[in-house]
Amino acid sequence: QIYRHMLEENPDSAWTAYNLALALEAMNDMKGAEDTLRKAINIDPKLAKIQAELGRLELAEGELQSAQKWLESAFHLEPELVEARGNLAMLYAKKDDLVPAEKLLRQALEDDPNYKEGHLNLGLILAQQNRKSDADKELDKALALAPKDTLTLSTVGKAKVQMGKVSEGIALLHKVVDLAPDLAAAHLDLALALADSYDLTAALVQTGEAVHLAPRSGVAHFYRGRVLFDLNRTTEAQPEFETACRLAPLMPEPRYFLALIDKQQGKTQLAASLFEE
Repeated sequence: QIYRHMLEENPDSAWTAYNLALALEAMNDMKGAEDTLRKAINIDPKLAKIQAELGRLELAEGELQSAQKWLESAFHLEPELVEARGNLAMLYAKKDDLVPAEKLLRQALEDDPNYKEGHLNLGLILAQQNRKSDADKELDKALALAPKDTLTLSTVGKAKVQMGKVSEGIALLHKVVDLAPDLAAAHLDLALALADSYDLTAALVQTGEAVHLAPRSGVAHFYRGRVLFDLNRTTEAQPEFETACRLAPLMPEPRYFLALIDKQQGKTQLAASLFEE
């Protein structure tokens, strides 16, 4: 409200509009944030930082063509801007153009060695190329710069699990749960890592926490059902899959497992109809 009032008093201030956009993003109003950034750009079309921010938001929303337009514009306006290079690199990575993505991130990190997102994203790109040793170093640098940031811990933890450093990754995901015990997604991420390491009993505990915290999440119910299914507790798994179908009707996985349960129970015709769906 403060920034809205300031912008009303000074409607030609691009930076006030930019700060309002950041406040809207923090409130998860992405459309409002993007619209406000566009207003800021209309006020002053030569501010690279604002264009880079709009490109970053659109990149996160999957609007790659528009994101590329703003990120490349920001880069041309201010080539040394770390955010422009970093986010443009991630756009290239989404398009599987990993060589230019890596080059941009390394340039950004030369200018700012404390650019946490740069180390994090470079680590993910290197991991994608199976360059695990180099990836591990960059991910550890990101952790050192933000040891209590839950998003960084979660991203690095999941990456470490995928790279085969399962126990290290699980330890990081445990830290996320400790720091954000009321975040259902944190419990789900930990549950998936535990299930992948065949610790199904511990995974079941975490899916239970996720369902408790987010009872309207079809994804949470599905993964709880999946762990129960893998524990051969199909009677308990079935209602979880049914709930997941009701809460997330476009999600095909719950129907697949319900079909498997029907097949196990000899209900072949019902199973066949579910498999077709």
